[in-house]
Amino acid sequence: MAMIAVDSVGASLGHVINCNKQTKSFLGYEKENIIGKNITRIMPKVYAELHNNFIINFIKGQSEKK
Repeated sequence: MAMIAVDSVGASLGHVINCNKQTKSFLGYEKENIIGKNITRIMPKVYAELHNNFIINFIKGQSEKK
């Protein structure tokens, strides 16, 4: 299973910070080609356009639970 970690803070919001070896075999992306890039590069356009708002809303929801 491919695992990708994405930053959720400030200007780096949505940028890939790490991924495992299966990312290449499952998604076709070499680690060094996606680290530091926005995760939306590997998403269908319909999801990519909304993704940063999804992250922001998730973070807001998590902070409201505290």
